[in-house]
Amino acid sequence: MTESILSSASLFAESTLVRQPQRRPLSIADIRKVLPHAGLMCLLSSVESWDESQIHCTSSSHRMPANPLRGPNGLASVNGVEYAAQAMALHAALVSGALALEQPPASLNSPMSVNSPAHPPHGVLASVRGVSICVPYLDTFAQDLTVLAKLLSGDPQTAMYEFAICAGAQSIISGRASVMFNVKRAF
Repeated sequence: MTESILSSASLFAESTLVRQPQRRPLSIADIRKVLPHAGLMCLLSSVESWDESQIHCTSSSHRMPANPLRGPNGLASVNGVEYAAQAMALHAALVSGALALEQPPASLNSPMSVNSPAHPPHGVLASVRGVSICVPYLDTFAQDLTVLAKLLSGDPQTAMYEFAICAGAQSIISGRASVMFNVKRAF
């Protein structure tokens, strides 16, 4: 079996994502134009780089005492799944051209090929698998979190991502997630 690129979040951070030509970094203001999350629930601070198959984000929201995911004992690392889900949602929107920063990449591997800037994909987290949590809490790290997501496969209805979150060289949480796009709400 091929070793996962996420065997270590630090190895993933050194992968082709940081060596390929980078698209323009995005600020939190840009992120808020795309994600449906409002106020403090928008957990990502910036996009450092992205391409048609992966995204590299940062976050400082884990240090905020008012973080809406924080429990009485702190911000549990399992909440990293929400950070990763927001990175995946942002990646899907960027690939579809939702921010109109540039033309979306033409890729057969893009799950958003039937979407357009006028109709960015709406996604629902369908499943999370193979999750590895290395530390109990996110809020114990003084440095920003690095949130990485890589598209493994996808089509206009679904996508599978691999994700990792780290603080410096410390791996925090990693796993795989499936996303369903353009799901009509039944409730």
